Amino acid sequence: MRAFARLQTVGARPVCIAACSSNPVYGVQFAVNTFGQRSHPDVPAEFEVRLDINNGGVADMVIFNADIGSLTTGTNSGQNGVFVADVTTGVASGPFFYTIADLDSANAILTAPLSALHTSTGLQLNINTPFAFTVDAFDNYYTGNLTDSIGPMKYELDSPQVFTVPSSFSVASGSHSLITVFPSSPYNGNSPSQTGLLLMYTNGRTALEAGIVTVSP
Repeated sequence: MRAFARLQTVGARPVCIAACSSNPVYGVQFAVNTFGQRSHPDVPAEFEVRLDINNGGVADMVIFNADIGSLTTGTNSGQNGVFVADVTTGVASGPFFYTIADLDSANAILTAPLSALHTSTGLQLNINTPFAFTVDAFDNYYTGNLTDSIGPMKYELDSPQVFTVPSSFSVASGSHSLITVFPSSPYNGNSPSQTGLLLMYTNGRTALEAGIVTVSP
């Protein structure tokens, strides 16, 4: 027996996690959308975001989701959280946030503070750091095997090619809303892997849980 998690698309963005109106403290969010829904955030898939902070061609840190109880006490809790691991030392820390996910869903959003994304060798992911990342999906129920991967992709959190204001918004049931897409000006060229926008529906969702919008210059 084995389970297959197939990645349809992934996205990344900066997110303010504290003191947003005065002295913002930033984190990063990685969004994952799969072909087909998964029964529970814990299983049958685990997602790993492998960060190449210095663009050296190898991962320096990994952001991943796991059952909080299983990873911290050895007993499953049914709560899924986001952890960070230093590849050099093999040491994981967290959970930092709950995984933003639902039952019978194709979506998952992993949030990590930038302050946690530093290595024992002195590398640090900041909001203005050009980096590369790869998203891997694993069968964590039967085999533990890698089942799909997207990347590597190059990105800089404060310099996307395009962005929306606001980055998150609510739409009343049965209604609709317009969003405005802005080009970065000036764009520094450090996010060449961005092809558009990934719109994810986290509440009141229907069968369509995510929309992929290609944006051409």
